[in-house]
Parts: sequence; structure tokens; C-alpha cells
Amino acid sequence: MTVEPQKKANIWYTNPWVWLIIFIPVFTVGLSFSMLYVAVQNKDSEVKDDWYSQKKAIRQDFSRDNLATALAISTEITVTGKSLRVQLRSPGPLPPAATPEKLQLVLSHPTDIKKDLKAELVRQGEVYVGNLPAIPVGRYYIEIGCKDWRLKDVVALPTDTLTISAKSP
Repeated sequence: MTVEPQKKANIWYTNPWVWLIIFIPVFTVGLSFSMLYVAVQNKDSEVKDDWYSQKKAIRQDFSRDNLATALAISTEITVTGKSLRVQLRSPGPLPPAATPEKLQLVLSHPTDIKKDLKAELVRQGEVYVGNLPAIPVGRYYIEIGCKDWRLKDVVALPTDTLTISAKSP
């Protein structure tokens, strides 16, 4: 009778299939945490446009747009370098409240809030003048106005002149 040599006991951590089964969930958890980090660091910016919430209803305030439409206000914006020159136009005389000492110009990028630009335009006679930190390139939402009225449009920049007219909301 021959005695067969005893086989070594197979220890679990020497089996490659065990390590493969352990690797998959560990890799998935690590990848999930890295995706969570990317999502938190690059979160989307919130939409801004005079919105307010009333219980479950969402409404938009069109009073400034309606006043601009009623007064038939339009603007011609001339861009020279980083400086802006804005001429207000209307078929009739504008009330003093519609021609304040300062106008606000906002250029909002459709997807990146970091590319948004604001400029304060100061009245000098019949025109408003101001400066932008830089002239952006691409598609932007433009908003110009004061506390009583505003004009909005979508523009492709850079350009030398822009004409923005009041539109019915």
C-alpha cells in the first residue's frame, strides 16, 4: 500500500478569484467617492431671473419687462475695446424715472456662472457709458435696465454694435 502525500490546504488569500471578487466592490466604492467629489466641486449654478416661489407655484415677475414694452424702449450699444456706450431710444419722451443716473448691464453665460459679467453704466448727457473687465466671446444673455424697467435678449459676442428692443413677455 502506498501512501499519497498530503496536499497543502488551500489558503483563501492565495486564490486569485477571491481577490477579483473583493476588488470589484472596493473599486466601485472608490469610484463612487471620486464621482461624488467631482459633482460637489462642479455643481451647476442656480437660474436667476426674478423668480419667487409661492407654495408649489412658481411665477415670474414681468413688471419691469411690461414697462419697457409700454414705453417702447430700445437701446443701441456700441462696444469699443472694453468700453460701452449705450443710447436709449423711444418713439416718445421718456419719463424721468425711466432715465436714471445709472443703468445696470449684465452679461450672463448660459452654463457657467464664472463667466458672467456686470457693468454699471453712468449717464453722460444723452448716453450711458461704462466699462467691462473683458469682452467675452460666445453666446450670452444680456440684460440692461434699472429698477423700473429692463430689456433682455440673447447675443453673440464679440460685436461692435447691439440693438436691443422691448419684447412682450
